[in-house]
Amino acid sequence: KPVETTRDTSYGDQTLEYVEPGRVEGQVWIGDRPASNAQVIYDRYAPEHGPSRDKPIQADSEGRFAVDDLPPGKYRFSRLVSWMQDLGDVSSSMGTGTHGTRAEVRSGETTTVQIGGTGRAVTGRFVVEGSEEISLAATERRYLTRKEPRKDGYGGTILVLDIEEDNTFTVPDVEPGTYEFAISVRESIDNPIDRIVFAEPSVVEIPEISQRDEDEPYDLGEIRLSLTEDFSMETPERGALSGKVLDASSGAPIADAFVAIDHSGDAGGSNLERFKEEGIYATARTGSDGAFVLEGLAFNPAHPFYVTHPGFIRNSSAIAITRVDPSREVDISLRPGGAIHGQVVDESGTVNPLRLSLHLAAEDGRLFYPPEADWPAYPHLDGKSNQQGQFTFGELDSGVFSVAAWLPTKQDSVHYFGETSGIQVQAGATAEIELPPSNGGGSVYVRFEGTVKAPKFPPLIILSRDPELLSLVGGPYHPEDEKLGRALAGGIRALRASENQGMFDNLPEGEYVVIALANIPAGSGTAQGAVHVLGERVEVKSGEREEVALKKPE
Repeated sequence: KPVETTRDTSYGDQTLEYVEPGRVEGQVWIGDRPASNAQVIYDRYAPEHGPSRDKPIQADSEGRFAVDDLPPGKYRFSRLVSWMQDLGDVSSSMGTGTHGTRAEVRSGETTTVQIGGTGRAVTGRFVVEGSEEISLAATERRYLTRKEPRKDGYGGTILVLDIEEDNTFTVPDVEPGTYEFAISVRESIDNPIDRIVFAEPSVVEIPEISQRDEDEPYDLGEIRLSLTEDFSMETPERGALSGKVLDASSGAPIADAFVAIDHSGDAGGSNLERFKEEGIYATARTGSDGAFVLEGLAFNPAHPFYVTHPGFIRNSSAIAITRVDPSREVDISLRPGGAIHGQVVDESGTVNPLRLSLHLAAEDGRLFYPPEADWPAYPHLDGKSNQQGQFTFGELDSGVFSVAAWLPTKQDSVHYFGETSGIQVQAGATAEIELPPSNGGGSVYVRFEGTVKAPKFPPLIILSRDPELLSLVGGPYHPEDEKLGRALAGGIRALRASENQGMFDNLPEGEYVVIALANIPAGSGTAQGAVHVLGERVEVKSGEREEVALKKPE
């Protein structure tokens, strides 16, 4: 059953907790009669990814329907309406939900909803004007949209127009309020661009219903439609995303959160300007009310979207910006993150004010992103201790972590300081740890042989426990080959060789892999800047020094 699961990770083993699902019962109405055999669609709003849709369900002859086994949360239920779009020699079926109603599904409870059946019918007649012909049979959109604040990440209220051949239209069950026409047409099946049809008036007010008029439709009269040269335009070539970032625990707005649509990976510099122009990179920070706006976005069904803020768990998702819904609004709820606060100490537990390079790893293998970035995820999150030997890793979800420390001695050598593992972190809380030294390890000395002519850059040596990295040995590779990036990201530690050598000191016992990314100079049988991968296995024993000779190609 599609039920929610939660993790209790405060201490000990992680567990799955069963959450009893809810049920929704409802009835669909059109005017004063039940909608026999109506199709019902529903979607669930989740802060981390926005609405997600489920397949339609069919009501019975009295318009009644029921849905079981729903995870608790916020839902919207709508009546599915379809119409034929005539594009010359080709016709296609269009469809969307109308008269959506929202419901809160609670664990173990039954929620009752009604779709339609309130308000009154609205009628009118479209009059087509202008030199360009508008075929209402080719409508892509035919909506009345309610002008209202959008809630919980959903779009506004959409009411589908039923347009007859004589251009008269009807909309049942319209509540009092302010509405706007949203109509677009497509010229042909080969033209993917929808053209906006301008209505006059474009905004209409549906008044309160007096008792004597409750059974009578409200007639809007003639609505003029125009697609002339003076007023015609294509749908916007770019979309926008707006909304608010909220604290999931309190509902309060979060100011200065970093919000981004980002396809850039680890690209930078002038590439980011190009990505902005292409509509695949946009960033913003929230104001004091938690609000943000990202504009100039290309239409894309799966933009990488993420929100970060110190002290909160990163929110990453894919979000669609489409011509059908070019200006989306979403609310993002960030959960308070956990943190690790540590102190470097000596063998006796006394504060040791060392500045160390740190690697945070999750024992369940989860990956990390650098803060305020959407680079490729790394198995380690890097950090440093300050002049007092203190350090902090924040924005963590619940889990078990380890922190390893290294003391750089020179460019071509590094000393393993020690590691603290089994650190229990709970979201919203801080774990205090001490990081003591580890002594008596072994060392690995790496030297290079071959190639008389000096390379353009000193080789980069990577220490790892992953034997799969040896499959990269060979080349040449382009310096920006993603396989090299993954090798660097997956290493325990990397350093630059100096005078064709490097040293890893005080390593814990065990099996390791040493690989090197060697830049081969021009004139050595390959292109300038090309990279060869060299590598060997090595077994480290306590108190012993192992030598590894890596031969660069001639």
